[in-house]
Amino acid sequence: MPISGKTTSLSACQRVAELWDQVVADFLRGEATTVRPPLDRWFRAYSGRGRGAVDLRCFPEPYLGDILGSPRAAILALNPGASAPSFQAPDGVFANEIRIMGSYRKWAKSWAYLREPWGYNGHHQRRMSFLRRWFGDNDFQPDERIDFELYPWHSGKITGAMRPEAGIIRDFVWEPLRELGVEYIFAFGRPWLNLLSELPEIKVVDRIGDGGRSYATSMKPGSRIAVVKANTPSGAWLIIEKHSGSAGPPGGPEIEIIKRELGFD
Repeated sequence: MPISGKTTSLSACQRVAELWDQVVADFLRGEATTVRPPLDRWFRAYSGRGRGAVDLRCFPEPYLGDILGSPRAAILALNPGASAPSFQAPDGVFANEIRIMGSYRKWAKSWAYLREPWGYNGHHQRRMSFLRRWFGDNDFQPDERIDFELYPWHSGKITGAMRPEAGIIRDFVWEPLRELGVEYIFAFGRPWLNLLSELPEIKVVDRIGDGGRSYATSMKPGSRIAVVKANTPSGAWLIIEKHSGSAGPPGGPEIEIIKRELGFD
């Protein structure tokens, strides 16, 4: 079922952009982000404790990048990470930027975490380094990238299972990606692997490491790493990677090894 619950002439990207623009605008006026269907069900798909507890003081960040643009690659992460109320609370710096720009979509397009005046963000810079190395393009820019989250609310850690409905992820992630026409989709973290069985339209064509054929990984001995190569309906290659101790991208030599093993060199 479409996000709106009814037939609409809007594209998937437009529907997702308009819904989140309204949700974040409501948040800036002091309203909850977890009550509108299907966001209520999405919110209940994870329940962390301690540092893993969801921080509802801050606006959700379901995607970053230009959802109505023409990115070359997409990155699928687990959630937006630790909150920073001085930036993401209703009176925070980023919240005020959203008000000035006029919508969450316009703010997300601006890539606040990778532009002046906010300086270096290690999480997103590491992903930029990964993309530049994968494409062999040191000039790869933030506007060539779009990110989507498996779970759009902030938490300092992930301390429990994250199991959103496949239909929600299809509406909010896969359908927009189908329209965007990216060349590669990179997903990091075990929960993305777990979703594959619920998305029959995505066809696995190769797997290396855990659960697949062995390969000469550069990861330290004892590391549990799995990389899946899959076809998507849009023609984009989907690469899902998980390794022990992190839900981030592989670094350094491992990128070249994975490219060679999966036939992308």
